[in-house]
Amino acid sequence: MLILCCGPDTYRATQRAHELEDAFRTKYDPSGTSIERFDSGKGAVDEVIERSLTVSLFSPMRFIRADGLIEFCPKTKAKVLANALSKDSERVIVVSIEREKPAAIDLKPFVDVPKLIVSEYPLLRGKAFEDWVKQ
Repeated sequence: MLILCCGPDTYRATQRAHELEDAFRTKYDPSGTSIERFDSGKGAVDEVIERSLTVSLFSPMRFIRADGLIEFCPKTKAKVLANALSKDSERVIVVSIEREKPAAIDLKPFVDVPKLIVSEYPLLRGKAFEDWVKQ
């Protein structure tokens, strides 16, 4: 499963990523031993590929957080990453915060990934911002 939290409102995108991590921790891994975070950048792509193809010793599920995964993914590794995420999409959850919604051409290698979820977080203005602040 690949979940992308995209948009210029990085506060709300980050907040959503934390909610997803907390939900994973509550449901599958209270100790947090199967939750991994990687720095953003090209190196994170290799780490996510490697970790998504291995089995966790502590939990049947694995949660991986790597920001900018699509943004910084080299075009030569996009298909490899998509294949790795497709191997066992029920067992591995990858969450990435992207500064902007990836272009359709950048998402093309990932269309076959089961459970690809793209959530957008645009900047709120006017009434929508007021309502969000009140919450």
